[in-house]
Amino acid sequence: MEPGSGTAHFLMAAEYAAARNYDEAQRCFQESLRRQPDFAIARFQYGLLLLSSGQAAAAEATWQPLDALADGHYLKSFRDGLVHLAHDQFAPARAALQAGMAVNTENPPLNHDMQQVIGRIDALQQPAEGDGPGGDASSAQFLASAYGNRH
Repeated sequence: MEPGSGTAHFLMAAEYAAARNYDEAQRCFQESLRRQPDFAIARFQYGLLLLSSGQAAAAEATWQPLDALADGHYLKSFRDGLVHLAHDQFAPARAALQAGMAVNTENPPLNHDMQQVIGRIDALQQPAEGDGPGGDASSAQFLASAYGNRH
């Protein structure tokens, strides 16, 4: 690890998130990105934390620099899918997540996480007994459970 890099803070953020200490995780993600603004996976994970805590606008702003990644980069596809999900656009969300999984060969655990999100999208699309499509689950609850169950 290079001194002054954001890696150590990113790893601490992941540990705090795993322990469900989201305030400290957020602080560490912020420090990681302050030290290393182009640290794409830290930026993606921080945005996911923000989105799962109901801060969609902050997540989208955090993810904006991911536009600098190459077209077709899996993190851009995952971000696009999660943004669609935050806006209850389930079909494009699912498509973008699948597109990201198709090209992601460097982070298999993230593919697993996105597959879980797709599974929840599919479950939301199934009518519950006596309900219309999707039941009454909101995308915010959905994302909170997706992030919370990951750690």
